Order: sequence, then structure tokens, then C-alpha cells
Amino acid sequence: MHSALAKAYLQKAEPDRAIPHLGRAVQLQPNNGNYHYQLGRAFAQTGRQKEASSEMAKARELQVRVLNGQMELLSRDRLKDGGVIPASPAGRE
Repeated sequence: MHSALAKAYLQKAEPDRAIPHLGRAVQLQPNNGNYHYQLGRAFAQTGRQKEASSEMAKARELQVRVLNGQMELLSRDRLKDGGVIPASPAGRE
């Protein structure tokens, strides 16, 4: 609900009204990098650069965690399959 309201306010170019809703969305889902990113954008649009930088840094940190987790899963899958990437069906004869 909060993120939907914030999105509507951002689309109407009303970042001051979006900030409380994005703040609540971040409280409810602190590991959601998109909420931190959107909050950072709203802060930047209202001239609150220090807060914007902090939220953008948190969004980047969370994105790196997601990417690292995905890479780890891919590595595990490859090891499980003996480190061999299966041939494509077109390459089989």
C-alpha cells in the first residue's frame, strides 16, 4: 500500500508527499533495495542530498548482495553438474 501511494505521488511530481510512504515501505521491508532507491530519488528531488546519498548507498549495497547471491547459486549449480555447461540441443548429434 505504501509503495503504491508513493509511486502515485512520484508520478505526480510530489516527492514531499511520497517520502513518508517510502519511509514506511522501507521500515516494513528493509531489504528491498528498490524502496531505498525510490526514497533516495525522492530525497534528491527535494534537495535532501545527505539523506539521498545514504538511501542510494543502501540500495547499491542490497543490489550487490542480490547479485552475489545469484552468482553463488549459479556456481553451486555448476559444481553440482560437475562444472560442465551442458551442450545446447542444437549442438547434439
